[in-house]
Amino acid sequence: MDAFDSVDDDLRNAAVAMGFKPLARFFQVDLPLSLPVLFAGLRVVSVSNISLVSVAALLGVGNLGILFTDGLQRTFVTEVVVGIIAILVLALVMDGILVVLERVLTPWTRASGTGGRLATQASVTEPKAGTAVVSRPEPGGVGMSNVFTDTVAWLADPLHWSGSGGIPVRLAEHLQYSGLVLLIAAAISIPVGLFIGHTGRGRVVAVALAGALRALPTLGLLVLFALLAGSGLMPPVWALVILTVPPLLAGTYAGISSVDRSVVDGARAMGMTELQILFKVEVPNGLQVMFGGIRTAVLQVIATVSVVAYLPLGGLGRYLFDGLVLQDFPRMLAGSFLIAALAIAVDLILAAVQRLALSPGLTLDSRGSHKATADSTATAPAGAAVQGGTP
Repeated sequence: MDAFDSVDDDLRNAAVAMGFKPLARFFQVDLPLSLPVLFAGLRVVSVSNISLVSVAALLGVGNLGILFTDGLQRTFVTEVVVGIIAILVLALVMDGILVVLERVLTPWTRASGTGGRLATQASVTEPKAGTAVVSRPEPGGVGMSNVFTDTVAWLADPLHWSGSGGIPVRLAEHLQYSGLVLLIAAAISIPVGLFIGHTGRGRVVAVALAGALRALPTLGLLVLFALLAGSGLMPPVWALVILTVPPLLAGTYAGISSVDRSVVDGARAMGMTELQILFKVEVPNGLQVMFGGIRTAVLQVIATVSVVAYLPLGGLGRYLFDGLVLQDFPRMLAGSFLIAALAIAVDLILAAVQRLALSPGLTLDSRGSHKATADSTATAPAGAAVQGGTP
């Protein structure tokens, strides 16, 4: 939908005025002009799926993920590294094919200087799973209706809501792990994103790095850190930090970069220092785009932090791994439901925080873009304002 929304309404109206019928307008105007955005999303999805499909090795499905499960069982680091490199190469090859295909199908973008973009939006939530388990369940004959009924009964059982292994304790552990990952990742990526967005330096490197990190398989990275650093909480935390940096970094510098340059130039002409411009003009105007990256990163972490349960640690992922080993499908489904419910609840909270955090001067025009008023009272006469751009 974003791809087709990106087509200028003036072009659509011009096509209608020229006598284009709806079907002809779609294939000759809307679809060609939306291809760059479509390809950007397709590249993100393809890279994410290539790294995600390795998780199927947990169920005995043959793919490159087998190198991770076998490498962990045999403590063979080289096999794990080879698997990670192979997946990275495969992701890069697929991304290269899509780039070439995009350039062939959208020749006009090269003339306008808008082609060859790397996808930087963190709008794709990657629910990646964890690493290997010792036993693999055989296909069962359990009916789906019975599984759902047993899942409801499992959740309603008071025994599962008390004790050290109860849902409240696992929920608290899950939030603790997620908070630790996000805190470390934010401390790394947000300052770097602010610097890149404000100065414009290192943007190409940042985009390339974010794309490369996105292609890293969670399963392989977790196994590698566990083999190199041993058991404990921090090895999987650092693995998840590496995977959380891309959406936070991309969202931060995209938000700052989205502010209209005339707004920044006006603030600089009023005598603002670079730090004042950054925190009083660019951050308030770009906050909505930045929140998009933050919310994506939070959802990704909540979904993937369940992998720490394999080591074994706690968290809601404990129900997934225990259920997989014991072939207790209601326990697995209940764990999945709890993780999804937690992600939705946290995202709703962040949406409310986003509404409160947005500058009062940030208004929504009829096309969904933003206009902002910067707080410049420290360096300008009363009533002076800087009109914002469209993040």
